[in-house]
Amino acid sequence: MKRILNRHFGVLIYSAAFLCGLFVLYQGRSCGLFPMPQPGMDQLSMFECAGRLAGGALPEEPYRYSYAYTLFLALLHLLTGGSLIWMRILQLAVCSLIPVFIYRSARLLGLGKASGQAGALSYLFYGPALLISLDFLRAATLGLVFLLFFYFLLLGWRLRSWKYFAAAGGMGALCVLGRENFAVVVPVVLCAWLIPAFRRRMGWRAAAGYAAALIVPVLAVMLFNLFRWNSFQPVPGNAGNVFAFYHGAEAVNRVSVLAGKLIASIPAQIGNFFSSYELENSLSFYAHRELIVFLRVFLLPFHLLVVLAFAGAWRYRRNGGVRTAFLLIALYAGSLLCFTIFYRFRIPAVPLIALLAGAGIIAVGTWWKKRNFRALAVLLVLGGGFLWLTSVRPDSRRSFEERAAVARILIECGRFGEAEGYLAKMHGDGHDIRAGALLLAQHLAATGDDAWAGEVLERFSEPLPPPAPTRK
Repeated sequence: MKRILNRHFGVLIYSAAFLCGLFVLYQGRSCGLFPMPQPGMDQLSMFECAGRLAGGALPEEPYRYSYAYTLFLALLHLLTGGSLIWMRILQLAVCSLIPVFIYRSARLLGLGKASGQAGALSYLFYGPALLISLDFLRAATLGLVFLLFFYFLLLGWRLRSWKYFAAAGGMGALCVLGRENFAVVVPVVLCAWLIPAFRRRMGWRAAAGYAAALIVPVLAVMLFNLFRWNSFQPVPGNAGNVFAFYHGAEAVNRVSVLAGKLIASIPAQIGNFFSSYELENSLSFYAHRELIVFLRVFLLPFHLLVVLAFAGAWRYRRNGGVRTAFLLIALYAGSLLCFTIFYRFRIPAVPLIALLAGAGIIAVGTWWKKRNFRALAVLLVLGGGFLWLTSVRPDSRRSFEERAAVARILIECGRFGEAEGYLAKMHGDGHDIRAGALLLAQHLAATGDDAWAGEVLERFSEPLPPPAPTRK
């Protein structure tokens, strides 16, 4: 059995990721989730632009979303005729490659099959990554591109091939065109040629191939934006727009104000990056998990993934590839500190974090077998302290509106028992759920269960005041 698993693990983990995503999509659709994106959402803007591109029409105004991801959506639109469901399925099919390349990357790093398998499974059981693979947001596909960037770097080093470094540069260009903050991450690889041993092994041809493949596509897009929109940026006018959104218009016009706000926000954003809480701004993981029963299986929290990744990075700290992966994650995290770090901003780094987490899982097992209680004690103390500091009870930060929407959908889907329990939990948290209780009672009465409807009203509704006396 183990032999079969090792031989066909890539196919098996791909199939598992794809089928799990399909079932999440099926369950979500059965209760009205994954509809057409709503007006005002980034998803709708990108979806509509992709449809126009598929029809051969360029945006008529400066388009402030990822060019690379929008082109990807346009391709899906062409392949599916604009079918919402099939576009989601095809995107899922692409994103399901991520655990496969986590496994392959671990083997290229020399970490072994078991480490790669543990890393791939760690990614699979991180629920937000699976959910976002089904939505029209760039995070999951960007995670695949970032992972492929690292994978081609490993191949180039292992095979001493400048062509793979050029491929890595191409993936780096897609990263930058996918999210501009990668511009402070992927060029750092060129610093490796300052190391004599690296330079002797790879030569300047690899550096030239990497630099050309990285710079030329990004420069071409920036020149296009300069001539068409008078904005020499990967996304026209986006830098000022983003900084104004997060820090106010005054910060854009005054460097001192912007610097002060950025410095003041860093501690909070570090907390947001490492927190167990999945901070949403357009796609709530918790609301979807409460409605999609199968999504509750994927319960690995982000901060535990990080602890395991730290353990793996420490155990294999003499491995140059592991150090590179850790550096890329750190640079990516640092590039986000200027903004509010929503959970979808963390997703692009999750494949590399899961890769190191797989190494951490194997390291913990090895320490246990070898009775290395000192390493285990350090991990328990430091890791336990980190988990305690970064743990957040989700319902303590979620809005009433989000939770009320979950209760309403449960009621409308006929899941009355779950709805009653959910309202009870909200009531216990101090929310006024009388409107939800009334809606539940009305639906129960409509099904003929007047007794249950009366129990719900009695349980959650405050008694009505006595009627005013009639005047004679």
